[in-house]
Amino acid sequence: MLPKEERLIKGSEIRKTTKGNRIDTPLLSIYSRTNQTGNKRLVVICRKEIGGAVIRNKTRRALIAGYQIIKHKIDKNLDIVIMPRKAIKGQRAAEKALLDGISG
Repeated sequence: MLPKEERLIKGSEIRKTTKGNRIDTPLLSIYSRTNQTGNKRLVVICRKEIGGAVIRNKTRRALIAGYQIIKHKIDKNLDIVIMPRKAIKGQRAAEKALLDGISG
C-alpha cells in the first residue's frame, strides 16, 4: 500500500491528470501531470472490463508493486494515473506492462 502522501485521491485532480501527458501501450495507459505538492502521487484505475473484483485488485496491487520498484527513477512533483486495459489480466503482465510503459 502506498503512503498517504503518495496517493492521488481527489477526483478533480485525477481528471486534471488524465488531460496531461499520455503514454499508451497495448496493456495500459499512463497519464502524468506536474503538481505543486512536492510529492509524486499515483492512482491505478481498473475498469470492470478487466475482470471481477479479485482480478482488478490483483492487477492494481501488481501495478503498485511495479511502481514502488521504479519510483526512485520518477521525478518529484508528478501525478500519475495508470489505467490498465482488458488485455492486462494477470499479475506478471501488469508488472511487465508498467516497467515497459515507464522505460519505453
